[in-house]
This record gives sequence, structure tokens and C-alpha cells, in this order.
Amino acid sequence: MSSRRHLLAVWAVCAAAGALMVLVAAYIYVGPEPEALIGRDAERALALLAVDVALGAAALALLPVALRRPDGAPASALATALIVTAVSGFSATSLPAAAAALFVLGGRRRTAWAGAALAVAAVSTVLGLAVTSPSGFTGADWLAAVLGGVGAPALLLALGTARGRRCEARALIAARARLSQAYAESLAQQARLGERARIARDMHDSLSHRLSVIAMHAGALELREDLPLQQVRAQAHTIATAARAADRDLRSVLVLLREEEGRAPRLDLAELVADARAAGTPAAVEWREPLGADSLGAMPALIAQMLYRAVQEALTNARKHAPGQPITVVIGHVRGRLELRAENPVPLVPGQPWRPGTGQGLIGLRERVGLLAGTVAVEEPTAERPRFTVRVSAPLDLAGGAAGTAGAAP
Repeated sequence: MSSRRHLLAVWAVCAAAGALMVLVAAYIYVGPEPEALIGRDAERALALLAVDVALGAAALALLPVALRRPDGAPASALATALIVTAVSGFSATSLPAAAAALFVLGGRRRTAWAGAALAVAAVSTVLGLAVTSPSGFTGADWLAAVLGGVGAPALLLALGTARGRRCEARALIAARARLSQAYAESLAQQARLGERARIARDMHDSLSHRLSVIAMHAGALELREDLPLQQVRAQAHTIATAARAADRDLRSVLVLLREEEGRAPRLDLAELVADARAAGTPAAVEWREPLGADSLGAMPALIAQMLYRAVQEALTNARKHAPGQPITVVIGHVRGRLELRAENPVPLVPGQPWRPGTGQGLIGLRERVGLLAGTVAVEEPTAERPRFTVRVSAPLDLAGGAAGTAGAAP
């Protein structure tokens, strides 16, 4: 519900309650037997009733000012709440409006204003009873002064204060949640950008090699005019092949920002496995036909680098979150797609949920695989299945390289 609709609803409830309080005021001033009033008593009772209703209407008219958010003019809103409270001592019809004003005033947690409202309520109640009881105070009048002038306002202020604290606590929690979400999104964005920059650096050596091949063979054709036609065709075929491969790689990294050139990593899975074993993680990489351990070098550069990064991330996660546990990486080719599955057991503490890390590595892996029109699926461990599994799938045409690579630009 919007703030304006909420204010309108509160005002409508107070107006309906004030209309009912007119009957209470009539009973107070006129009594159960109106016909018994004659002369000045009847005139006085009707005058008091008219004043009561008029003050109630005035309090109801001022209520929206007292209920509005005090962002723009806090003093006017708080002062209006005091006026409505003061009116309630002389008018039973204004009691619903005064109750709403006191409740909202307590929620604003202004100690000085709340104390002033309590004092105004007590004084106005005593003065109101003095006006309506010319014959002097009775025990019932003093009880009404204590309950109506001190007890009820104090209760309303306390309830409003409690609600104000809850609202502030919820707002603080919501603000922290927004800040945490923004921080997480910032980390994810940094991971994606870092992965893209790493891809661009990885592509440097590959593209440099392909372009150097093109330049070398084109230079030979330019300088040698005596080459046989068959050799010219072979040179042209080599240039065309290198150009198509370079074009395929360039399309995959078209929108990546090129940063400082770095040295491309050695794509040696056996070395990764050996490093993991040396660090205490029993690791194994299994190849499924038609792929083998020598297939990595024959794959397109982006596919090979993606596969290397996927195995590296799987071994790193196993070493961080399940030290000493064995991990198996299975690599195969199914229906035109490169398929990788890395799985390792995770020792869970009974009664405690699985607590993953920040996931920055997986974010980078998803970014890299996504550039190749691939997917990454993660299965987190549970009590029934205490194993962590990562599945990577990407198009790979064994005859022609990475299928779909040309159209996989982000």
C-alpha cells in the first residue's frame, strides 16, 4: 500500500470512529434521558455537544498533517500532533484522531516531543473534566484523568515507539541486503571482466601464430614469381586455412577488451594433475573415445583453453573445499559436443548445511564457456549425495573445429 493510500485509510477509520464517538459525547453531555434537561442545563448540554463535535471535526481535519512523513517539515507535523492531542481533552469526538496522532508520534522516536505530548494530554484531560464537571471532581473523574490523560497516551506512545524500532530495523536489514547484493554483483562483474581479459591474453599467441603464417606465405608468393602452379595453390590453401582459423578465433573475442599482453599458459593437463597430486589431492583425468590425451593440441585454441581452465577450476575447488579427497575428471565427445564431468566427494558435518565459497572461479568459467555457446551445470553436495559435480558442455566438431564458434560472440 502506498503512503497516500495508507494515510487515507487511517483517516477514514478515524472519521468512522469519530462519528461513533458523537453518540458517546451525546450520552456524556445530554445523559440517558434528554427530556429531563430543561432551561439552562439543556442549553449548556447542547452547547458542549456542539463544541465537542466541532473540535472533533477540527482534529480530523488536522490529522493528515500530523500523520504525514516529517521529511520536509518535521516541526509542523509534530506540532500538529500536539494540537490534536490537546483538543482530545475537551472533545470525545476527537479521541480517535488523537490516538492515531499519538501512535504515529511515538513511532517517530522523538523523546522530547513524546514527553511534551504526554504532558499536554494530562493537562488537557484535567481541564476538560473541569469544564464538563462544574460541580467538582469525583473519584470517577480522577480515575478518568489518570487513565485517559496519562495511561492511554503513554501506552499509545510506547506502542508507536516499538513499531518505529521495528520499521527502522527492517529498513536497516533491507539496506544491508541491497548493499550486500550490490557488492556480490560487483564481484561477479569483476570476475567476468577478469575472465574476458584472460581469454584475450590467451588468444594472443594463437592469433600471432596464424597471422605470421599468413604473412610468411603471402610474402613468399609476392617475391617468388617462378613458383609452379601447384605450389602456388598449396601456398594459397595454407593462407586460406590460416585466415579462416584466425577469423574464427577473432569472432569469439570480438568484444573483449585487450589489456596488457601476457604469456599464454601451457595447456598441459598432465602437469595440472601432477601439481594437484603433489598438493595432496588424488586427481585423475580420464578420456573417453574418440578423444584422447593428445586431443587437446588438435582442438581449436578457444576450446582447448576452455577445457584447460575447466579442469584447473575443478582441481582448485576440490583442493580448497575437500582437501585430501579424490577427484575424477572425465572428458568425452557425445553427439557433436565436448562433455566434461568433474566430481569429488565432500565431507559434510552432520546437521550443518553445505557452505560454498564465493563462486568467483565458476563465474569466470561460465563466462568463458558461454562465449563458446556452451553451458556449465553445478550439483552441490547434500546429505543424501555428498558429492560436488561440475558438468561442462560445448559444441565441438571433430572434423571442423568448434561448431558455433563464429556466432558465439557475447
